[in-house]
Amino acid sequence: MKLHVLDCGAMSCDLTWLLFKPGRTIRPRSERDKPVEWYSCATHAVLVETDEGTLLWDTGCPRDGETRWVPTGLQEFFPYDQVSEERYLDAQLGVGDRQRSERLVRLRGEDPFDRGAVRGQCDLRPRRGAAALHAYGSHGLLPVNGFQPVREK
Repeated sequence: MKLHVLDCGAMSCDLTWLLFKPGRTIRPRSERDKPVEWYSCATHAVLVETDEGTLLWDTGCPRDGETRWVPTGLQEFFPYDQVSEERYLDAQLGVGDRQRSERLVRLRGEDPFDRGAVRGQCDLRPRRGAAALHAYGSHGLLPVNGFQPVREK
């Protein structure tokens, strides 16, 4: 088994969205004129290669995030602005290689609005016994070609 943590670049965001700390990210009214703290928020994907198949845990941000989020305005709060061409998930996975994409099964997690880079980039329809378990707040588990992941307790 091999585990790869893929660096998918970073988003910029107001630290308040990531850290709820009185006096640091939320301030009393006496400090309301202090500037907002913006930070780099790393994004990643985890690829697990096994004899039974390849699993993808999390997917970084989508290549089209800036335009996808326009109707909501979220691109102004979470710009995916610290990513180079080679850091996009599809580039790292070589998704253009059809043979590889057919063996890839995504482990679905909470699927927040700011990630989900796999959508529309490769065929992840369940096959060969794979079935998705959609869950919010915990990562889904998929059996792949007979591989049964250990369920968290």
